[in-house]
Amino acid sequence: MTGGWHWLLQRLFDRCKEGDDPRQVLHEIADEMSQPGSTMCELFREALGIHPDTTPLVWEVLRFLHIMGKTRSDDITPDLLDTNVATTPELFTNALEYLKILGVLNISHEDQYELLTVEALASRMLFES
Repeated sequence: MTGGWHWLLQRLFDRCKEGDDPRQVLHEIADEMSQPGSTMCELFREALGIHPDTTPLVWEVLRFLHIMGKTRSDDITPDLLDTNVATTPELFTNALEYLKILGVLNISHEDQYELLTVEALASRMLFES
């Protein structure tokens, strides 16, 4: 796990006391995460490490996938990005691989194609709050 996921798990462990039912703590965290302006949301976004100012190409690739929804990875090319961020095919491929490693993309397969979607919580935290 990378990105903000380890941070989120650590919050769960930090809040669970010996003998606590983690399901109750998970519900509390979920409630906090459902409030767009909450401190928990802000800290999770920061922990994800994806921001238009610091990782502009990664941000633009993720934003594209968020807008497009389920997309075949073969169909995603740098020329489809509606951005002024400079890129090369190699940098674009690296940005896409980085997003996969961070765990913010759901990867599925249909026939011989790899399909990508932005993970629901990451999508909500980064684009809808």
